[in-house]
Formats: sequence, structure tokens, C-alpha cells
Amino acid sequence: MIAMVGAAISFTLWRLNADASPAPDNLLLLTSAFLVATFSIMIVVYNIQWGHFARKEKSAKILAARRTILVFWDQLLYVLVAFAALALNALSAVGIVGWLAAISFSWAVVVVFLILISLEVHTSIRNVAGEQADP
Repeated sequence: MIAMVGAAISFTLWRLNADASPAPDNLLLLTSAFLVATFSIMIVVYNIQWGHFARKEKSAKILAARRTILVFWDQLLYVLVAFAALALNALSAVGIVGWLAAISFSWAVVVVFLILISLEVHTSIRNVAGEQADP
């Protein structure tokens, strides 16, 4: 995930001032709204995961602690990167940053969101399957 974010940042910095013309109609607004929705979903997922972790028994918490900490760091990183994408969109709206760079970075962040959510769904499916296998 960190490599994907790094590649997106590198691409964005390379394209930062490529085109300072105004973005197509409402493209920045739509992309920014989508980013706000994705990090809102990420915060909800965090709250659900924290509630699930808090209800575990102590022995299960010890086993799940390392992975849970990594997942929480991934989610925090995602929220911070999504805010950075929103900042780029805002800078693009006032003409400081090229709109193509801002939009490209924003959609790279959305891809990271989709990967993180896919991993969470996969983990949930695995956990439910494991609970059904245990009598």
C-alpha cells in the first residue's frame, strides 16, 4: 500500500503544474465529494473493527493485536492521504496545482481505498467461515 501511495505521489509531483487551466465542469467537486465519502466509510469501518476487537477475550486479543494494529495504521494513513488529496483538489480549484495532477492523485487514493475495503471484506469472510467450521 505504501508503494502505491508513493507511486501516486511521485506521479502527482511530476504532473503538478502540467495544466493549470480550469478542470472540466464539477470534476473537482465530484472527486472531492467521493473522497469525503471514502474516508467517512473508512472511519466507520475503524469504529466497527475497534468494537469487534474490544469484545474479544484477552487471549484472542493477544493473537489479533499485531494485525489489528497494522490495519489501524493503514486506515489512519488512508485518511491522512485522502485529506492530502482534498488539499490538492482545493489547490487545483484556485489554479495553483494542475487539475490533471490533482484528479490523478485523488483517483489513485480511491484505488487504495478499494484495496483496503477489499482486504477487510476478505478478512470478514475468512472469519465467518472460520466460525462456521468451529462447532
